Formats: sequence, C-alpha cells, structure tokens
Amino acid sequence: MPCRSRPNDAVGGSHAAHETHGAASAVRLVVSIALVGLMGCGGKDAHGPPPADVWRLEAVADDLTRPPFRIGEFEIRPPSELRFVRQDGPDSYIWAGPTRPDNSHFSLTVIVTEIPADEVRITPAEHLRDILGELRKDRPDFQTTGVQPGRLNGYSFERSNWTGSSHVGAQNGMPALSQQGAVYVGLFNHRGVVLMFQDITAAGANSIQLGERAVATFRPAPPAP
Repeated sequence: MPCRSRPNDAVGGSHAAHETHGAASAVRLVVSIALVGLMGCGGKDAHGPPPADVWRLEAVADDLTRPPFRIGEFEIRPPSELRFVRQDGPDSYIWAGPTRPDNSHFSLTVIVTEIPADEVRITPAEHLRDILGELRKDRPDFQTTGVQPGRLNGYSFERSNWTGSSHVGAQNGMPALSQQGAVYVGLFNHRGVVLMFQDITAAGANSIQLGERAVATFRPAPPAP
C-alpha cells in the first residue's frame, strides 16, 4: 500500500473524461513508486490501542445477489447503476455512473496493493491522511469529517467523507466543480485496500448512499470450490 495515492479528480464538467484518465494514472504511479506498507488493521500500533469504532457498514441482502467482480483475493458487487469502465494498471479498478446532461457522473475506484513483508509500515489512518492531503491540494475549500475508525463487513477500516471544489478544470477555463466523496482504507494480511467514491455535491445524499452501497459489497472472496 502506498503512502500517497492520487485520488480520482473527475466527476463532472466537459473535462471529466480527461481528468478521470489523468488522475487514475497518477494513482497507479504513486502506488508503484511509494510502496510503503500499512500496519495491521485492528491491532495495536506504536501510539497505543486503536480508538473505538464510530461507524459500521454492511451490505444489504439484495445487493449481494448480483454477480461478483473478482479482484484478486477479493470481490465487489457494485450497484447496477454503475458500469465497469476499466482496469487502470495492475491494481486499480474504476466504475462510473450514468453521464448527466452536464457531463458529470458518479465514480468509484478500488485499489488493491500487495505489501512486501519487509516494507516500512504506516497505519491505515496515516495513509488515509496522505490521500486527503492530495485531495486538498486542488480544493481550497476542502473539508472532511476527519479520520474515523469503523467496520466494513466486520473488517477494520478507516474512513473519511469530504467536500470541496476542484479547480483542476478551472485552470483550463472550466468552472470549479463542487464535489463530495469518501475514502476508505484497510488492510488484509499483506494486501492494502483503498475504496474511493465521489460525485458532484448537487447529486446530494443519493450519491453518498450509492457509494456506500457499492463499498459495502467489498469483501474477501470465498475460496474456489
């Protein structure tokens, strides 16, 4: 798991497709060059025992009836509203929602990275703070809920919801995009996991609920028969 992943910046505006490709490529690049491990989730670190969980997210039964999308040792079952766009490199997978009349769309990114056993380790919370720092760079009004420990299908994860206006497109004469999203970071043995979704804030609570439904279906895949 890298210590500085580059989040996907494209969720709206006529520059959406260009930003999606560039930002996702940056995620892959940082994953490949940073490669700093994560300390085991749910365990104790050098700063003392982990804080108490403040959130819990589990898939609803209907969402588990869809065919799984396999990602190595894991699987995810995104809602039918999302279509798989592409695999961006060996460890990054991207889904998108329908394109709206203003060219905006919901996006979901899943990154699964193998962590060499002898790598220097950081905690999932520290890695999440690095990701939020990257998001903040392009969003002067960036705000987050902070890093919150919780449980995703019973597994320990760190989460942060955020809002902010991206000025990436504004540099090319496009209006700034008011966005919202969330980032989840976890660890499974020697596999680091980052789950990210984002959309324009005008999409409201329905967009957040769509993202949470998608994230909630991520889990270790059952053993092959």
